[in-house]
Amino acid sequence: MEWCIIKLGWEIPNKRGGVKVKRNYDYSKLKGRVIEKLGSLKKYAEMLSLSDTALSNKLKNKTAFSQDEILKSMDKDVLDIPETEVSLYFFTQKVGENQTNEIEED
Repeated sequence: MEWCIIKLGWEIPNKRGGVKVKRNYDYSKLKGRVIEKLGSLKKYAEMLSLSDTALSNKLKNKTAFSQDEILKSMDKDVLDIPETEVSLYFFTQKVGENQTNEIEED
């Protein structure tokens, strides 16, 4: 039997006693696209009407990208991301120290 262990995020308790799963996304491909298309993260922040700090927080997984920010990023005059590739830029999850995507054999 083969097992695949993948931890997708970490749990954060909320005020109502439940838990919220915090996702940890890998934005390296997005950063590369920004540099390729716009030349700098600062210009990308300006195009999304964000401060440099707000964009930095999003790229560090401290805050999430909004649907509007993702849609704006797809525009031809911004990053020109095809609809079929959006998940590669905004929803690729990191595999960190406590995470694995290796298959364990029994």
